[in-house]
Amino acid sequence: MTNVMTTKMSSKGQVVLPEALRQMYGWQSGTAFTILVYKGSIIMQPLRTPTEEEIVAEVEDAFEEARRQAKAAGMMPADITTAIAEVRKARRARRRRR
Repeated sequence: MTNVMTTKMSSKGQVVLPEALRQMYGWQSGTAFTILVYKGSIIMQPLRTPTEEEIVAEVEDAFEEARRQAKAAGMMPADITTAIAEVRKARRARRRRR
């Protein structure tokens, strides 16, 4: 079902979202949006701060994928420790050169 609503832009460039739309999505004053212009259309997406649980799940998924890729490449935990040590050593050397 498509809902067609209209609004106007003020002289300050402000656009008021219709009340029915705000209520439909629970948008409050101060809700932040990202704006995407695509093929002549403007798409607005409300920004949403992820919950702590969502962040933890995302990090866990990233670590699991890293472990999977390391195992597929034949890497061992000692290889990772060595790689980290090498990166840290190179970083310290770059800082000393500055």
